[in-house]
Amino acid sequence: MAVTAKDVAEACGVSRITVNRALSGNENVKPETREKILKKAQEMGYVPNLIARSLVNGKSKMIGIVISDIKNLYFSEIVDAITRQARARGYMVCTCTHDSDCQEEKRLIEMMKGYCVDGMILNCVNRGGEFKDWLDKLNMKYVILGYQLLPESYTVGVNENKSVKDVVRFLKAHGYNKQVFVVPPLYGEDGRINIPHYQRASGFQEEAKKQGCDYHILYGNDTNEQALEFLKKNTGEKPVFLCTGEMFAIPMQKFLKKNGYRAPKDYGLMTYDRLMYRFWNEEAIAAVDNHVDQIGTSVANAVIDLIEEKEIPMNIEVPYDLEEGTSL
Repeated sequence: MAVTAKDVAEACGVSRITVNRALSGNENVKPETREKILKKAQEMGYVPNLIARSLVNGKSKMIGIVISDIKNLYFSEIVDAITRQARARGYMVCTCTHDSDCQEEKRLIEMMKGYCVDGMILNCVNRGGEFKDWLDKLNMKYVILGYQLLPESYTVGVNENKSVKDVVRFLKAHGYNKQVFVVPPLYGEDGRINIPHYQRASGFQEEAKKQGCDYHILYGNDTNEQALEFLKKNTGEKPVFLCTGEMFAIPMQKFLKKNGYRAPKDYGLMTYDRLMYRFWNEEAIAAVDNHVDQIGTSVANAVIDLIEEKEIPMNIEVPYDLEEGTSL
């Protein structure tokens, strides 16, 4: 049978309440008594029932993370940063993936609630006021991963609309007046909009028009082929392709190279984030560095501060940098 707090108490000649206080770090236990209890608990192999304890004191020291997937290096790096920062502040994390399934996301959030997590970090596929009302009725502390992604909720992330406007001006300063934005389908099969990509696409179009650029948008699941056709038909000045993510930029660069086009000789290339290139590509593509590690650290601190009843800004905007590369 598993050793209980009562067993430790009897072995030490103290009450079970004293054992629980000593093991939880309560200051109302004499140092010598705490040392005796900790030593005896270790000798006996006692492991506290944290779920039972959380039901008593209302705190599990656990943070739930519900995200789309961890195959994407962007999310795996963020989860790693969250985990490290949570550990530094005395919390553990439990991570689940919803694979962009709206119902699965809600089910996982409810399960996190059932397991008494103290707070949650969410990368939402559900949107809108109805979803926010549903979240709020759960009476849980939560932070959304993505700047201003869910109105009137605490959010952490990069201002996507602002960043892409900076990129348009950056590329124009590098001599690229013909700019092509490359993005996956902006709407899923269920008709739901991909808000971060939409923010980038709309910001790109607005700023490119303002700067007087010759601008184009390629979107869909065949952007490599579209880019090749664009280069074949292109006349005049050299274009630059701005990809909304590395997972599109690197395959595109390889595809175009296979078909006789090279960056930066025949076209320029820039992307968001630069996490995968060290595994896929020996050359660094020019990129928007979203400081993924800082996003993870910031969102971990935000949800823990909420749990600990500290005041935080409603929307925490993480800075970004524009990095030079060999592709411009």
